[in-house]
Amino acid sequence: MGNQALIDLVSSFMKMDRAKVEAIDQQVGGLFVSHFLQQRMRESLDGRDSLTREALSQFVFAGLYANVDPTNERSHIVSGFPAINHSYPNSVTLSVTRTCHVKCTYCFRGDLITPTQTYDAEATAAGIDWISAHENIATVVVTGGDPFTLPPRELAGVVRSLAAIPTVNEIRLDTRVLTVKPSSVTNSPEVLDAMSAADGKVWLYSQINSAAEFHPVVDQAVAAVRRTGVPIVNQAVILKNVNHTPALMRDMVYACVKRGIRTDYLYLLDGGSEIDSPFNVTDDEIRAVFRELWSPATSGLAKPRAVYVDPLTNTKAQLLVAPWDGNEKFLDDFLQARRDKFARAAASTRP
Repeated sequence: MGNQALIDLVSSFMKMDRAKVEAIDQQVGGLFVSHFLQQRMRESLDGRDSLTREALSQFVFAGLYANVDPTNERSHIVSGFPAINHSYPNSVTLSVTRTCHVKCTYCFRGDLITPTQTYDAEATAAGIDWISAHENIATVVVTGGDPFTLPPRELAGVVRSLAAIPTVNEIRLDTRVLTVKPSSVTNSPEVLDAMSAADGKVWLYSQINSAAEFHPVVDQAVAAVRRTGVPIVNQAVILKNVNHTPALMRDMVYACVKRGIRTDYLYLLDGGSEIDSPFNVTDDEIRAVFRELWSPATSGLAKPRAVYVDPLTNTKAQLLVAPWDGNEKFLDDFLQARRDKFARAAASTRP
């Protein structure tokens, strides 16, 4: 929708007809991809980078934009406090922005995400005050959008303010910044200092879906976070032709472990198994992934949980089974429950 140079680059990198990329651009309301990833695409074309087309497809293929709020998240926003989502008794989500460095085209907030700055200092401050006034809130997930799109001084202030609340024990920064715009970490010493000074409360929750997302500059950002003492936990989404095979997923999980990052969650795509999306995977493909990762031959650090967001409650349904042999029924029941819940949610929204 105006970024013709990006459309040219994507069509060349993805080896796709330009008209098809233009159609996707229109369908998703305008492609945007960080300058870092655009440079990686150019270097791949020149043979100087290993970034694969599969890794980039998560940012440029049409996804779930027709499904607004597929996880029923917005019904849990606290009245009068638009930054606060309260789906769990002792945990909240603090949404500080709707701005991202990239548009993940399967995103459950895809209709809200924008490349333009949307940080609302007043709403964020009100949300922090709400958290401080509710002593039962022990966990705060700082999200958006991506919190690392905030000006460093603002993000550092959010971290310091939350860390100063005695009843808050855990501050999670949910972000894709490590692999899509690592300079927002390495060039933000104020944020790193705030994370380091937060008395062990901060955890960085990354989203890395492919081993191909790693790069020497990414490794520098990972190292910068680790020097603060903040743990990095990965939460990936199982995506067709990005990481949906046992080999691709194993490569991603172990690439993370090598860098001191544990993949804790593997999300099953929002919307259930029947959605029309180029990223959708079959139950058999899901079983194959977990048969590999939950096998006795896999390190305990490389065993993630299977997770989907329950659209009826906007809470996580989670499963970890190890060893795999003899426990297949647990995963079968888990997948069946997912199908049933999304079917019920879809039925409840029909006219």
